[in-house]
Amino acid sequence: MFGQILIGLSQPFVLSAPTHYSSLWFSPRGRVSATAIASLANPFGGALGQLINPFLASHPKDIAPMTLYIALISSVATIPSLFIPAAPPTPASASSTHTPLPLKQTFRLLARNANYILLLFPFAIYVGLFNAISSLLTQIMTPYAFSEEESGIAGALLILVGLLAAAITSPIVDRSKRYLLIIRTLVPVIALSYLVFIWAPGTRTVAAPYVICAVLGAASFSLVPVALEWGVEVTWPAGPEAGSTILWSG
Repeated sequence: MFGQILIGLSQPFVLSAPTHYSSLWFSPRGRVSATAIASLANPFGGALGQLINPFLASHPKDIAPMTLYIALISSVATIPSLFIPAAPPTPASASSTHTPLPLKQTFRLLARNANYILLLFPFAIYVGLFNAISSLLTQIMTPYAFSEEESGIAGALLILVGLLAAAITSPIVDRSKRYLLIIRTLVPVIALSYLVFIWAPGTRTVAAPYVICAVLGAASFSLVPVALEWGVEVTWPAGPEAGSTILWSG
């Protein structure tokens, strides 16, 4: 439990850093891609865990060694963060030199921004639904005679296909800046995928859950950096980290 508490304490910093980091280190032509890489690295680790852990811990006695291995890998992965500079030698763009507003003024600005409020509530629902299905996928599929390995593959497809789709769409959005068009296209796809998934496990074949998880992951992961960067755009001159933190907290 103590380890879970530590992980929970670190999550706000992990989730709020990508938009600030991309704004500081990258020009407007590369920020969506940078935000995608940084914000989706976290679920990428989750995908690896869903895919690998069932094979590492096939029996209850294997859980303790598996947890130790994951803790060691996670600890080693944090070492490079100690050597990341606070800022680039030269500003990436004029906006990179912008002095953030005081926190009280930032909250007041966000609360009065209609575009941001319209983004906040759907984003909160989207994150809640995705976390629910990715966390409970095994419990959803097991009553329909799917094995843990098959459920793990479905979870890995959900995330790995999503990462691949985000890698393709993010550079396109960087160049086109068509944030709203992408959002209006992907949100109906995500909603339809959740609706169809209600009946997918009942087919008792892996094809339907695998295909739907792949489509859902592709649409969901492509949406994350676009929504975050659009939030940064519509809340200027508020700092990017404040708006994104509130979005994730929703």
